[in-house]
Order: sequence, then C-alpha cells, then structure tokens
Amino acid sequence: MSTVFAERPHYFEGQYLGAADLQALATYLRELHARHALAAHTCGVVAGIDLAGIASPNGDTQYFLTPGVAVDGYGRTIVVAEPYALSAALFTSLGSGLVPVWIRHDEQPGGGVRRGFGVCDATDAYQRVSEAFVVEVGTRAAVSSRESGVGVGDRTFADAREALGWYLEAQPLAPDATVAPQLLPVEGDPSLWLIPVGCVPWQQGAPGQLLAPTEASRKQSRVLRRQAGVVAESVIAGDGLLRLRTRWLPRSATQSVEEVCNADRPTEKDLIVCDDHLEFREPIWIEAHARFLGDARLYGRRLEFQAAAGTDYVGGAPVTALRRVDAAATELQVLLGKSADPNTPTRLVIGASAATNTNKPCELDFDFSPRVVVQEDGKVGIGTAAVPASALVQPLTVRADAQGGVLALQTSAGAASWQMRLAANNAGLAFRHGNPATSQVYFGNGGGVGIGTEAPAGLL
Repeated sequence: MSTVFAERPHYFEGQYLGAADLQALATYLRELHARHALAAHTCGVVAGIDLAGIASPNGDTQYFLTPGVAVDGYGRTIVVAEPYALSAALFTSLGSGLVPVWIRHDEQPGGGVRRGFGVCDATDAYQRVSEAFVVEVGTRAAVSSRESGVGVGDRTFADAREALGWYLEAQPLAPDATVAPQLLPVEGDPSLWLIPVGCVPWQQGAPGQLLAPTEASRKQSRVLRRQAGVVAESVIAGDGLLRLRTRWLPRSATQSVEEVCNADRPTEKDLIVCDDHLEFREPIWIEAHARFLGDARLYGRRLEFQAAAGTDYVGGAPVTALRRVDAAATELQVLLGKSADPNTPTRLVIGASAATNTNKPCELDFDFSPRVVVQEDGKVGIGTAAVPASALVQPLTVRADAQGGVLALQTSAGAASWQMRLAANNAGLAFRHGNPATSQVYFGNGGGVGIGTEAPAGLL
C-alpha cells in the first residue's frame, strides 16, 4: 500500500519548464492549503457573510450578504469582498415563506489568448482562472442537492458526515462534514458544496417581494446558518488568558467606539503575581451563559460566588463559596465570610421562587420568598428569613405556619404521626398524635399543663 499523499515539482538548473510543471506546483499548493483549512477547522462561514435586511426609501426590504470569508467542504475559500445584494428575481419561482439562502464556490476561465499564440492542437487557452461565488436559494432537503460527496481511499461517500467515522467502531457520524484526508476533486470532477447562510421571508405575488425580518425568521435563519469551528484536543492560551465570548459588543449612546472596546480589555485587577510570576487570576474566562448536557465536576478547590463587579477576598471582602475538604472525613463546606457590617451578615437563604419577566428573556428574573436562613454566626432561621437578620436572637428560631404548625413527624410509610403546633391565639404549645384537633400533651404559656386537653385548670 502506497503512503504517498502529495507530489510537488522539483526544479534544477537548465530544466525545460512546461505548463504542466507550473500547474503541478499550483496544484500542490492549492491542495496543501485546502487540507490545512479542513484539518483543524470545520467548513462553514469563518467571518461575516451574514444576511442583512435593510428598508429602502420606498418601504421595500432589501437583503444583502455582508462581506466575509467562508470555507467549503473541499477546502476552497469563498470571499464576499463587498456587500452583495440579493435580487428578488432569485425567488420568483418559489412559494411564500422562509426561503433558505446558500453560497457556493465557482470558477471560470479568463484571460483567453488567441489560438495562434497557443500550441498546435487549436484548443482554447486561458491565462487565468477567476474564482467567484454563486448564491442559491430554496430548500435543499436531499444531501445530493447540497454536496457532491467525498472520496476517502477507494470508497466514495455521498454524505460526507459518514466518511471520518466509517472505519471506526460503531461507525459514528461527524456532523461537521469536514473531511481533511479526502481525495480532493480535480478539474472536471463534481464539486458542488453549498454553505447555508440563513433564511429570508418571501411573499410570492406579482411582483413578489422580500419581507422585513421578524423574530421568528431571525431565529430560524440563525439555526440554518453554518458557522465554521475549531477541531482540537486542547486550546492553549497564548499568554495566559483564554476567553470564551461572543465577538460582538453593543454600541453605547454615551461612549465612543474606543471607550467601548477599551472597557472590554483586561485590567490590572485581573492580574496577580505568584512566585514572582505575573499571571491572570482566572486563566479561563467564560463570558456568557454556559450549558452542560452532561455532568459538571469540580475536582477539589472551591466554587466562588462574587459580586458583579468582582470581589477581592485578599482585600477583606466576605467569602461566599462552596469547598470540598478531604481531611479526616470528606465534607462539602459552605463558606460564609464575616461581613464588615454586623447589620447585614452573610447568609445562605433557601426559599420558593417564581420566574418573572418571562416575556423579556434578556431581563429574566425571579421573585423569591425566603423560608430558611443560615447566618455566618451559625444562627438558623426556619420561616423567619423575611424578618431582619438581627431578629434571629437564638441559635435556632422556627416560625409556625398560618395554621400554627411548627413540626410534623411521619411514619416510614408517609402517614402523619406526631405533630407539634402552636395553640389558638398562641396560648401554648401542643403535641398531637393522629387527629390534629386533639392534643395529647399541652403546655400553656402561663405554666399550665394539660393531658388530653388544651384547657388545663391549673398548674401541674
């Protein structure tokens, strides 16, 4: 079995060079570039090439492809060098609704020369190949309408998503459909590869028209859009900081572009000196919401909860964190640092919540009704968290519910057994078994004790 994967020309003095020799060099460099583009990256839109809907002065909506760069599944670079207007003529044969928009690589010969200048076979000769892109619209449900497939070794895959995993156990799929070791197509081979850009709303008619984007159309457009990614086992921070964040920053009505961008840069407070070495306090920044579809595990150390502006514990700010300690016994510690203000101690509060602003996802919040509180000084309140913390004058304070219930015990089967309740008008404390209306033992506030009654005649 041959291990040769590429061939490049080798030149020497006095060599006669023909077009085939120079073409071999161009082919080698083009394939090398294509494999590099597909090896550590997935195909798709690399930057830009988005759909922008702009209202025209007459009230119509015009859509443009924004400038950008993409790489298709054959490693070919597609460049949109300037805003490209989508003509309504592209959509005239389609029915009303959201229409997918795709781009693909295209090339055409250019710079033709006269036949007399060429060789004797009298075929057309061209000095250049013009690389361009073509916009296609409409649903492409069949894989064959989106790509021409790939070849790996002596096998051809109509769906590139199957190629990489075909030889592995259970033949897993690679949904990015990016195959670096493929046999790259040569001139004359089928080489269709569509890259989805998004969707635009279209209304059929005479004449038809493109409609303004809606929230629903924008969401579906983003779901269809194919953005390029990175394939690697590790991502190494070049100078000690790795940031996971969106590329875009919102504009500000009160700050200049320079001020907005400068505010996004790391500051001195983000750096610390350890063993005479300068490093970032947190080398990895996840600057957005995170989703875990599996387990999330913390190995040792702690999980800290800091104020939005950051908290410097070294400077005396109270600690709020979870920490696992492997000592004589493994335990999970809740760290509630001592607050500088005795009237507002650090507290762990548990309660009931309900989502608010559900019609404004970006402003989603929760109504909270505190039920259990644990203070930094060890005092615990059950049902008392709504009152000022200073009211927790005892190590453990329990507030009864509206019916006077304080404590209930159940059997292992879940049936109600003993109950401890406050009597009517808080006149005393009753222990009841079974029937909550009948007290077995009763202690009156004045010292009277009743057995089987809540109206003792006197002291015991």
